[in-house]
Amino acid sequence: MRDSSLQHWSKDDWAVLFSSQGPTIREITECLGLSCATERGGAIRFSKRELRNLSNGVQKVSKNLPRDLHALLESASTPNTIDKELDELLTTHGPVLWGKNADRKRLLLAPGNSTTYRKGLFYEVPVDREILKTHLH
Repeated sequence: MRDSSLQHWSKDDWAVLFSSQGPTIREITECLGLSCATERGGAIRFSKRELRNLSNGVQKVSKNLPRDLHALLESASTPNTIDKELDELLTTHGPVLWGKNADRKRLLLAPGNSTTYRKGLFYEVPVDREILKTHLH
């Protein structure tokens, strides 16, 4: 059974995000428990190689998304649009970043120094893996 908080976003939900009323990239990053630095101009930087690799993977996936706002909203609100790509990212990076045996010192404390990372996420826990996938989306 899926947690109701993991429901796929509707077109209206995505429209709110794109109108800049939604969460910031920093807030989304914190939902994943990832610690990052912000450069001048707001660019997110990761100091750890594993985090940079995940970030690069997310950027590659995003380059294949439609550039037209209407088409992007349609794509984002269609269930399973990039599930395969997100599953591949999580299979590659999930165990290294969120695994039970991973070096979890690179993650934020939950709950602790973030109001958005409410619980420690573990790649091996199916519900946590869905949360990770949702936030990467």
